[in-house]
Amino acid sequence: MWKKQRADLRHDFPLLRHPAFTTTRTDETLYYAVGVDDKGNRYFIPSCLIGDGDEHHVRRYIRRVVKAGHAPDLARQVARRLVRESGSPWCWVVSVSICKGRYSIEDFFHGRKKPESETVFGFAEVDRTKPSRGSTPPPIG
Repeated sequence: MWKKQRADLRHDFPLLRHPAFTTTRTDETLYYAVGVDDKGNRYFIPSCLIGDGDEHHVRRYIRRVVKAGHAPDLARQVARRLVRESGSPWCWVVSVSICKGRYSIEDFFHGRKKPESETVFGFAEVDRTKPSRGSTPPPIG
């Protein structure tokens, strides 16, 4: 097969013959957390606010949580973490959803960032009215 491919190619750059560069990109299913502000803007919540480890480790963790049926608990946990965040855009996020989405890889790299389909497994509102654990209570009087 490689000999046939080599005969068909008219260039010398070897990586262009590699299957990673010659196959068409298909759809990809991802597990992730998304925050929504009061205007409806969506923000992908970074892995450091969801769990420990790198992005791939956290995505596998989210998948395991969803499969175990504990996505609402994870959404509440992430919402509590967002209460402690003071930087933009996290200070404006009013809800957190734990989702599974199907993305077209070609479309994603061409600017279309919305999923083709999305399922929400867990949802929680970010309650900024109560002091978060570890924060100082408001002054009395």
